Amino acid sequence: MILSMTGFGTGEASRTGIHVKVELRAVNHRHFDPSIRISRNFAGWENRVREILAAKIARGRITATVDVEAETTSAAVVLDEKVAAEYSQVLLFLRDRFQVGGAVDPVSFALLPDVLRRGAGLSAADIDEGVLVEALEKALKELDSMRLVEGEALARDLEERVHKIGASLDAIEKLAQDAPARLRRRLEERVAVLVPSGMTPDADRLATEVALLAEKADVSEEIVRFRAHDAAFLGFLKKREPVGKRLDFLLQEMNREANTIGSKAASAEVAHQVVEIKDEIERLREQVQNIE
Repeated sequence: MILSMTGFGTGEASRTGIHVKVELRAVNHRHFDPSIRISRNFAGWENRVREILAAKIARGRITATVDVEAETTSAAVVLDEKVAAEYSQVLLFLRDRFQVGGAVDPVSFALLPDVLRRGAGLSAADIDEGVLVEALEKALKELDSMRLVEGEALARDLEERVHKIGASLDAIEKLAQDAPARLRRRLEERVAVLVPSGMTPDADRLATEVALLAEKADVSEEIVRFRAHDAAFLGFLKKREPVGKRLDFLLQEMNREANTIGSKAASAEVAHQVVEIKDEIERLREQVQNIE
């Protein structure tokens, strides 16, 4: 079953004195685009998080937030003077550059990210990486569960739209079977207007012209190819793997066939069915942008 690119998941894990929480948010994107938010003390884990995400997710913009806390309440609160100094320089620049007045509230200053932390200098090197992996895998499991539910809903909608296209192709095929007789009547009406009274048009020549017109209006090959694309599209919806790009390619081919059928349309009825098909293709394209 297909997966949506949109979802949310959290996971938590603990080891002696340490608690790790991972939060994942996923939205649509043409490629795999991870954004990892983690304190500088644990920046060494960033590549590991990226590797695990890349192994599980083919495409989408993924925001991973990793929080590491010391479980013991006795852990000291540590001031990161280097971070505080960097914030101070930025605040001074803002004051001078934009003429911003007012005193800096020390409490607000202390709440800036990473200025204060609990734990005496804990870093990635001090903690077993397994706690990170456990929390991340739990978050991925929850994320996949949500993506699967949304993917099932998308699949039902896509199947319904492909079947609507199939119904339009059936209608076009039926209209195409009547095309020779319709073209013959139209040609006979024109000939009757143009040929002087008392003259009889050449029946063989008339039949030849009708045959030529019918051949130009024949869309049987396009319909066969279109149905093959429909079948492939429905088949991909059953696969448990990333298929979004392949579905997008099939939609391009469907649109190509629809344009060809439209250019050959021998009646307003066929043209109307082509408009319906192209409308469904556009709706399919919008939905496919949500599929991994």
